[in-house]
Amino acid sequence: MTIKDYISKIKKLNNELSSVSEYALKMASFATHDMMSKRIFDNGQNSSGKTFQYSKKPAVIGNIKGVKKIVPNNVSSKSKVYQFKAFNKAQRQSTGKKGYFGRYFPLGYWQFKAFIGRPNKFVNFKLTGGLQLAFNNGRIPTPTKVSKHEWVVSLSNQRAIDLRRNIDSKYGNVFQINKREIDYFKAIYQKEVFLNLAK
Repeated sequence: MTIKDYISKIKKLNNELSSVSEYALKMASFATHDMMSKRIFDNGQNSSGKTFQYSKKPAVIGNIKGVKKIVPNNVSSKSKVYQFKAFNKAQRQSTGKKGYFGRYFPLGYWQFKAFIGRPNKFVNFKLTGGLQLAFNNGRIPTPTKVSKHEWVVSLSNQRAIDLRRNIDSKYGNVFQINKREIDYFKAIYQKEVFLNLAK
């Protein structure tokens, strides 16, 4: 074998390895993204694996600060069970509107969630205005390829970005990749490289 043949062979092997590595990176990125999505949206966990509870502090919930008054289909708005009560003067002044009503929940937002038929075992990040859709398959496919050796997870709209920022701040880096997910990424990457080099 001549030096020229040897160099050509090395280049070919290098190209094959680069192609295999790029494919493995893609597969590992998508698998890890799916794992993160399940942790966040199915299990309601932050990057440390912690879940959070809805507040049980007594609250009046209704048409204030953007929260819509919700009457379940099986409950009449005239029902004594619903217990509508007027907001006080300070609450009316803060919204600049009159005639707003809400329902008193002795066990706060936790009770309100159950009342409208939503899960309340833990804070459910699925119910945050389309954030799950933006994370999983918004207008930009996620993860998105940036270069041969880089994939990033992008949210598809500014509202989702703002929601994510608020959730991360309140609940402690929910959308940050954790050690278990990094290890999973490495394992998938190595497996894909091995399988494709063995072909």
